[in-house]
Amino acid sequence: VRVPVAAYSPAFFQSSGVVVGQNFTLAAGITSPLTSSPPAVQGQIVVLYANGLGPVSNQPVSGDPAPSSPTAQTTSAATVAIGGKPATVSFAGLVPGYAGLYQLNVTVPTGLTAGNNSITLSIGGQTSPTAQIPVN
Repeated sequence: VRVPVAAYSPAFFQSSGVVVGQNFTLAAGITSPLTSSPPAVQGQIVVLYANGLGPVSNQPVSGDPAPSSPTAQTTSAATVAIGGKPATVSFAGLVPGYAGLYQLNVTVPTGLTAGNNSITLSIGGQTSPTAQIPVN
């Protein structure tokens, strides 16, 4: 049996079609779960969780938790679009202390319609299935 293996197969973790993540307040370092209440805020950072983002720098041994210093960042640039608008990705890599869990720190673009917006993630020439992100 042949099983094709791809270096990249990006996908957001979701709950009922909504991305799993946290709102992040940089000044206070406070996070809260990303839900319809509270939704993502335009112009602010959200932390999103995904898999399939491919190789990283500072690669841990298979099955070992990701290092915290230096972090294991993706070797290819990740791009995110929310509501069809490009979002700034300030970090894409493995979550320190976890095995195989990727984190993206993303600034939500402005000018979006309030409510659920589509979100996609692209890396290594592959694009994730479309998910939803609640935005205020």
